[in-house]
Amino acid sequence: MLKRITQSSIIVLVVMGLMVTQGFAHTHLESSTPSDGETVDSLVKEVVIEFDGGIEPFAEVIITDEQGNEISDLDIQVEASSIKAIPGQPLSANTYTVDWSIISEDTHPMEGSFLFTVTAEAVEEVEPISEVIEEATEEEEAEEDVVIEGNVEEEEASSHDHSEESETQGFPWTTVFIIAVLVLGLIIVITMIKKKK
Repeated sequence: MLKRITQSSIIVLVVMGLMVTQGFAHTHLESSTPSDGETVDSLVKEVVIEFDGGIEPFAEVIITDEQGNEISDLDIQVEASSIKAIPGQPLSANTYTVDWSIISEDTHPMEGSFLFTVTAEAVEEVEPISEVIEEATEEEEAEEDVVIEGNVEEEEASSHDHSEESETQGFPWTTVFIIAVLVLGLIIVITMIKKKK
């Protein structure tokens, strides 16, 4: 009987010991992309660090190149058990060191580092041909609008000048004609009066 109690107690203690060990197990680095020591032949748009357990949303990631320059425009995104570090510009040819620090779910602080090499050169972004054509078309339309506006203004000015000319040229002839008719009428009246006498 005592033997059975002792065996049962040992089994219970072993099970409890395993549970306690698992309960106090700390989160560890599981993998990274790019991985430690990896040589990448394409531009790196993001660095992903994965852990085997949950992490708190207080993570720090610092990426420096071989010359010691820190990549300053990192967007750090912390998920349940991973971190994404997204640089403003993709990482090009250089060797990079990633220093990270986290707090695991059990509030245990952890830190580490790894490095990787990128062989791809940075590529200048070429503006898509459709955008170039669109910009050229917009410029041409703007120039045409300016030319059309200029032509309209010239036509308006020209018609205005012609109307002024016609007004200035037509005014004296009308006056002369009226005076001539009056003079002629006066002569006729005078002539008729003299004949009656």
